[in-house]
Amino acid sequence: MTIFIGCSIKKTDVEFHTPFYIQLFLNSCCELVFFAFEYFLIRIPLFGFADDWYTSQEHLPGAIHGMSWYLYMVICIGQCNLMLNRFIVLKNPTSNSLMSSFKSSLCLITFQFIFPSFMIFMPINCNLKSYYVNNNKTLVVEVGDQGISNFFLTVGSFVGIIICLFCITIGTWNIFLLKNLQNRNKYYEKRLKKEKPLLLSVCIQTFNFIVLTTAEILQFFAGKFNLDSLYAFTIYMYPLSEDMLCLFHPIILYITCHSLRRKFLYFWFGRLFDKFRKNKTAPLSDIKSMYH
Repeated sequence: MTIFIGCSIKKTDVEFHTPFYIQLFLNSCCELVFFAFEYFLIRIPLFGFADDWYTSQEHLPGAIHGMSWYLYMVICIGQCNLMLNRFIVLKNPTSNSLMSSFKSSLCLITFQFIFPSFMIFMPINCNLKSYYVNNNKTLVVEVGDQGISNFFLTVGSFVGIIICLFCITIGTWNIFLLKNLQNRNKYYEKRLKKEKPLLLSVCIQTFNFIVLTTAEILQFFAGKFNLDSLYAFTIYMYPLSEDMLCLFHPIILYITCHSLRRKFLYFWFGRLFDKFRKNKTAPLSDIKSMYH
């Protein structure tokens, strides 16, 4: 889905060459990279087959852990940007000025990527450390400096809570605006058909983000009060919440948006279908020649 949206934006498809899909594409790319970092830091240690390798590594750069937190923050702000994008569109449904929308989106995207960049550089002089929790059953890999690790947890939880509350507030307002437009005029009927699946996907993505933030908050309290069992539970909870965050969004878009689904299928299978159709309707002379 990410490849499809990226190619559609590059081809300047009218439906996809919009601030919403550009923001969505950037968010999806960040989610995939975040997925890779979290595999290295959380999932593979949970599988248990590489414990010896992790525990023997003493010089893995702490910036790896910082990068995972940076991407988490970028995704948080990106989700907020998507909600704001829907709010701007629903607040001014008659506005056709894409230029102003692109300018506001550019400012939001710039803030999204620059603001959390300090998280990459904070642990740059530290290394990763590996240790066991939950009665030596769960391997944890994080930055060696406990102060920086606690700072990441605190800031991540704090920012996550703020953005969750913001997204819930704006999302509720968006639903109200959508309902208001639906009741006002049939002029917006065609526009609303496009807006409903986009808003639905953003709302569901916000729910997934809330689950991830909840895991973050639980991990914060578990670390603060030395609750090893709860800390281990949050480590196991992370993969599920990450899967929901990174994988559910394209599925929801595919299910709810008819035009996107049609173009997506044609993008991946259209050439094969066209080739099959050409072969099926091949001239009789071409068919005969195959048997000579």
